[in-house]
Amino acid sequence: MFVDEKQPKTDIQFAAVVAYYHRFEAEEPIRKGTITAEDLQEATRLAVRSRFKLPHSTLNNAVKQGYFDRAGRGEFKLNAVGENLVAMALPVTGEATNDMIARRPQRKQSRKPHSKRNRKPSTS
Repeated sequence: MFVDEKQPKTDIQFAAVVAYYHRFEAEEPIRKGTITAEDLQEATRLAVRSRFKLPHSTLNNAVKQGYFDRAGRGEFKLNAVGENLVAMALPVTGEATNDMIARRPQRKQSRKPHSKRNRKPSTS
């Protein structure tokens, strides 16, 4: 299943995966550009995941984090940031995380300037 492949770690990531699936991966007759709280709850049932207490709040939080746009009353559309999250960043595996850490440039240690008290007087 698509959700299992993407391995979302948070509820917002799960919502993004569900919206991405509905928009790009689902069979043509059931594709849709927006999702609702009911779609999110149905996806939890199909993915054998615990149900949301407030699915609408999860979608609102996803809007605040920049993954979704509001598309109408109770409807949410995955935006380009959300699409990239699902298409490029998920799943985040331990190996990918280690590769990202290994590629991080090393910080140069900053040298503290010597205080004037510890300096030897110049003889010039």
